Amino acid sequence: MIDQATRLRQLAVGGAFEELPAFAEVIGAGAVVQEAGTLPPSSCTTIAVTSGKGGVGKTTVSLSLAVAMARMRRKVLLVDADFGLASVHILLGLAPRRTLSQAMAGLCPVEAIVSQGPGGIHIIPGSVGGEGMANLSGADLLRIRGIFGSFEREYDFIIIDTAAGIGDSVTSMALHADLPLVVVTPEPSSLADAYAMLKVLRRHGAMRSAAIVNMAGSDREATETFDRLNTLVIQFLQSRVQCFGSLPYDREISRYVKKQRVAVLEDPTGSFSGKVQKMAWKVSGCRVIRRKGFFDRVMNAFQTRRGPNAADSPRTGTP
Repeated sequence: MIDQATRLRQLAVGGAFEELPAFAEVIGAGAVVQEAGTLPPSSCTTIAVTSGKGGVGKTTVSLSLAVAMARMRRKVLLVDADFGLASVHILLGLAPRRTLSQAMAGLCPVEAIVSQGPGGIHIIPGSVGGEGMANLSGADLLRIRGIFGSFEREYDFIIIDTAAGIGDSVTSMALHADLPLVVVTPEPSSLADAYAMLKVLRRHGAMRSAAIVNMAGSDREATETFDRLNTLVIQFLQSRVQCFGSLPYDREISRYVKKQRVAVLEDPTGSFSGKVQKMAWKVSGCRVIRRKGFFDRVMNAFQTRRGPNAADSPRTGTP
């Protein structure tokens, strides 16, 4: 009996589309990932971890990836970009003394909002329950550009943990990052939302995107999930998704989350940690594709559309 993944592959093979590479081949060969190299001293690579849907483990992935990259002696800043319902600091049991909103209001220096995280990473926590931070104006976003722009000169990597959904602020961050990394799970709703996110990014000119499969019950399920997503993108968007790996569904991870611990540090030799570390090596090999700062790119998109006081959707075309 032909399974759904096989049928989707058959749809993509006909006509102008070539046969899809198997998930294991992509991960093993690493052919779709740029070869790792030393980044220029002044460069900073931005990775926007997004999903289109909540509940897929996006924040856990962001945090695990940040810690794994710090273990590679990279200087990493993790930004919780869910400005209304932040959760990074909650997962770590941190109680930030200063917030982004205070820095924006001039109540504290920019450096004061950076928290020391586990494994040598630095964290800029978001706000919880702050309605004003969830509905930022264009002027607010310009102030954020000034705050974050200085950090791009200090870090090798900035990982942006975006909010869920495909709203303007989320898609702007994903669109203008050096690498938009979409988290998808085997659930049909997650697959649909991940495809919706990729569709929006492609519509606005993004030529590069990657995905990881989270909470996979087995390697085979991870393979099928990625193949379904990639086939949809090939068939309907005439594009491809780069594969950056998969992470297993593991009850131990849930226990670490409840204990406010990071699995990569608590169990560095485990299967989950090994796959995260492999993913980190692949991500670290992605070179900066734009020299202009990430936050400048995001803010310019808003300004180009309707001027400095508007917070509108991302501009069309390649940034």
